[in-house]
Parts: sequence; C-alpha cells; structure tokens
Amino acid sequence: MRGKSCNFYIKELLKLPKHKNMAKTNFLIDGSNLAYRQYYGIQKSLSTSVGDPSDIIFGFFRSLLKLKREFKQADFWVAWDGVNNERRRLFSGYKAQRKTTDDKKIIHEQIEILKKLIPFCGIGSVYLEDQEADDIIAALAVKYFKGGLNYIYANDKDYLQLVKDGSIIVLMPRKGENRAYDEDAVLEEFNVPVEQVLHFRALDGDSSDNIPRVPYLKKATIVDIIKRYDTIDILYNSTFSGIKISDYNKLKGFEKQAKTNLQLMRLNTSLELEDQIEKPPFNLKELEAAFEKYELKTLLIKIDEFAREFGGMDGFMKTGIQQISL
Repeated sequence: MRGKSCNFYIKELLKLPKHKNMAKTNFLIDGSNLAYRQYYGIQKSLSTSVGDPSDIIFGFFRSLLKLKREFKQADFWVAWDGVNNERRRLFSGYKAQRKTTDDKKIIHEQIEILKKLIPFCGIGSVYLEDQEADDIIAALAVKYFKGGLNYIYANDKDYLQLVKDGSIIVLMPRKGENRAYDEDAVLEEFNVPVEQVLHFRALDGDSSDNIPRVPYLKKATIVDIIKRYDTIDILYNSTFSGIKISDYNKLKGFEKQAKTNLQLMRLNTSLELEDQIEKPPFNLKELEAAFEKYELKTLLIKIDEFAREFGGMDGFMKTGIQQISL
C-alpha cells in the first residue's frame, strides 16, 4: 500500500515519545486545493433560493467538521492561493493550462466568501496576494510552527518535500481516505528519500502545474539517476558516468528546464507572515447567520457540533442555553 491510512498513522504516532520541544499540533489546510476538490467532488450542485452557488461553501465546512472530529486538539489554519508572478517569470508555461472558465469563476467567487466565513470557526486564515498557498503553508510548518506537530492537508505532491522526522506529516485525500506521508511513506511512494524527492520531481515534472518532464525517460531511470547523483546540480556538473548515451542526450537537452523546474517546485519556507498569523475567536452568531444566509440547512442542524468542536462549548444547545448536568 502506498502511503499509510490516516487512522493507521495516528495510532502508530501515539506510541511514539513526544518531542521535548513539541508544543502543539497544527492542522494546515490548503484552502484553494480543498475548494477545487469540493467543487468537482460534489455530484449535485447546490445553490440558494436566489441562485447563488453554495456547493463549495457547504462541502468545505462539512470537511472542516469531519477533520476536526479526528484532530480535536489541533489548531486549524487555512491558506489561500495568491498569484506568484515570479514563477511565471521563470517559466511562462507555469499553470498555463488552467484557462479561465465559468467553473473557475464560480469557484473563485465562493473562495472569496469562504475567506470571510472561515474565521468565524476560530480558524486562522492566511492570504498573500503574491504568494501561493503551498509557500504559505511551508513557511508556517517550517518557520513559524517549528517544534510542533504539523499536519498538511492537500493532494499536492509539492508538500512532500517538507516531510520531516515525524514533525511534518502530509495528509493526502485519495479514494475516500486520507493517506499520511511520513519519511518512510515518501520513500515507498517515490523510491527516493525525502531529501531527494524534489530533485526526482524536477526531472519527472508535474502535469497539474504544466511543468514538463524529461522526454521519453522512464521513471525507474530517473530514480536510478537521482540515487546515483543525489541532486540536480551534482548531476549536471558531473561527467554522467554510468548513464547510457541515449539517456545522456535526453538529460543534456533538458538541463535548463530541469534547473527551472527545481526553482518552480521548491517551496519558500522563509516568507514573512507575522502580520498574518492571528487566531480569531470562535463566533457562533456570525457562523449561524452565514449558514442561514447560504441556506445550508444540513450545517445548521449541526451548529451545536461546530460550537462544541471549534468553540469548545460543551453542552451547547441551539437555543444558546447551556445544559446543566445534574
């Protein structure tokens, strides 16, 4: 099995001794990634009585509640995509296949709504107009939340370069379950260790971001090359000893793109986010009003559970009256 199921990994993790400096658990969600998955994953489109789409909003909050049930003690954070023009300057084809469509417009409109609503759950929402969500999450996990246990929730393989000694775990939703990737799981998936996965992917490309791969070079060959040379720089500064002439020609013709790919795929862990890291208070009144506005009846029924899981309001009833234990 590639990767470990989420539940399996958590059970195994509980057996491990805690890091001495592990302060808390953080759950970092790529909000843009999740929003797109909600849109294409919900079979029936939802909208309000006046025709405003609400399917992504519904699916997003439903997912949040499901995740919070499992990661009760974690602080939740959501990062959103801005536009990284630096990557487009490096490679004009970066994400060029993602044309503007009516679907994309609908998704972006609901993302803008979610940016305003998510804080009502007491969840930190981080957005920089010139940065992508994966760079924001990389900086949070490596720089700002260093010493904690950080779960990253997205199905983007770029995050796997961040996996580290049990302190950064990537959860990828796949076929109805979450697969947890630690260092062992990354090795099993790619046949190279975490330290080399970025360099492997620089040669293998990423079709989801329109990043090309070495033409006609088998994955197994790429694995062997990275295992032998360790990094892209070492490879292209070498004499290519032990590499077949046919593969040598493919690699030499790809040198510029390989080095560009490395820059495109490497996540920025040094972003300055001090002004963005703020945990808002849980706001039941605004959350309930939002569910009513977008006619999310299923979520309204569970408003007490949102209050309990995200607001710590044990015994909360929808009337706002606290239950009294006798």
